[in-house]
Amino acid sequence: MGKPPQTFRLPPLNALRVFWAVMRMGSFRAASEELLVSPQAVSQQIKQLEDICMRCLGPTGISS
Repeated sequence: MGKPPQTFRLPPLNALRVFWAVMRMGSFRAASEELLVSPQAVSQQIKQLEDICMRCLGPTGISS
């Protein structure tokens, strides 16, 4: 038989909430002030989303 279908984890809702705040506010610092967390906490949540996206989509293979 073939391989079983690959399962993907959904991103944590808090990370999506942080991403949305960054997009609305235009910067990590402004988003952190709105969310009442440190800019480092915002950065950590965005990094978590990046990691999940890389696992789901794989590397782009684009090089200069």
